[in-house]
Amino acid sequence: MVPFKETITSKEELIEACKKGYQDYLDRKISKNDFCMYFGFIHGEAITKYYGNQAGQLLTDGGFNSGSEAYFSGGINAWKNLRDGKYEFPPITSDTKTTFSPSLQKIYFGNPGSGKSNKVETETKGKKVFRTTFHPDSDYSTFVGTYKPESDGETIRYSFVPQTFTNAYIEAYKDIDTPVYLIIEEINRGNCAQIFGDLFQLLDRGSDGYSEYPIDADKDLRDYIRCELAKSKSIDTDTEPEGIQDGKLRLPPNLHILATMNTSDQSLFPMDSAFKRRWDWEYVPIKYSGATSDHFTIKLSDKKFRWIDFLKAVNDRIRRVTESEDKQLGNYFIKSDIDEAEFKSKVMFYLWSEVCKDEYLTEQNFMRSMTKDSMIQRDSEERGDEFFRAHISEYSIEEFSFNDLFTDRGSDLLLGFMYSMNVLPIQTGDDGTPEP
Repeated sequence: MVPFKETITSKEELIEACKKGYQDYLDRKISKNDFCMYFGFIHGEAITKYYGNQAGQLLTDGGFNSGSEAYFSGGINAWKNLRDGKYEFPPITSDTKTTFSPSLQKIYFGNPGSGKSNKVETETKGKKVFRTTFHPDSDYSTFVGTYKPESDGETIRYSFVPQTFTNAYIEAYKDIDTPVYLIIEEINRGNCAQIFGDLFQLLDRGSDGYSEYPIDADKDLRDYIRCELAKSKSIDTDTEPEGIQDGKLRLPPNLHILATMNTSDQSLFPMDSAFKRRWDWEYVPIKYSGATSDHFTIKLSDKKFRWIDFLKAVNDRIRRVTESEDKQLGNYFIKSDIDEAEFKSKVMFYLWSEVCKDEYLTEQNFMRSMTKDSMIQRDSEERGDEFFRAHISEYSIEEFSFNDLFTDRGSDLLLGFMYSMNVLPIQTGDDGTPEP
């Protein structure tokens, strides 16, 4: 694998190291995203020296296609923050006790079904949690709050109605020693610049965990926060409690903001680099073993297939067709055993709409089915899977569309699809239980 700690003394050496990383990716020694992030961090100094503000060109020079610039930039930015003294790493001695301090702002990203929400749920279990989901219609008012009309049957009056951010903010200042978590699902599906507005400035945290740059709160928001905090602390409502002093907003150190995003989603709105760098990022990988999903099965007609066997096979095809890992399925794309109807409507629909639709009638389309005669032939072969993979062209295989799955031949097409992917049924013993 790439010797990340080697010394780079020229632009040519930098390009050659990047090319080696690309070859390691092709040889499946490292994922593309992992390489780009680590390479950007370890060689941030050399990249900045030889490429300046055109760092992305290095990936092109090294043989990479588009798709990993965010990871690359993240690694470089991490190096710059370390260079600029934004991070401190105290020495660990035998007398030093280390404690885990959760990130104040973190985005969990990965493939659909990789377990991002579960990771957030595990981290925040038993904590005070406020949750929202971003979507294209989300804006500042649905995130922070706004004036809305209320009626008592006779008169209509307007009052400030808080939303998720404001509720989490107030709860955090009520008890500064208790962690509060604001969770944003699908953060990349909304226009973050529009939703956060001037709250964006609050995301810069100092070493004490407070926002480095407070912002002026709108009068309606300021009055509401002041009133709510004053009530909780049993003080005069004209007093400015911590959290709204001088009419300013400032995130406290006990307010954690955690978000999730799918790498497969085509964001309707760009998430700019200034916004991205204010977050820690954690990739949630696909697990092909050691997860509860290992035991999930797919029931098609009278046969059962292991979900994990299918997952490995289909993700390999997706990576080859798209030249990317972004569209691959996570191990929790399904939540339990599934039958034919759910497999078609959920899994096959995703494969068709996100990967295969644009490849129909081309060699890239892997929605192909082995005919029944060929399946019987395959089952009768005693020469094993290696022979099958080497001689697959000798079997009769036909291309199909998503609509074809809902014809009288749908069940046969699905079975043939599994065989064409070299995903074979679970063999059962005399008692009907799966054999290892």
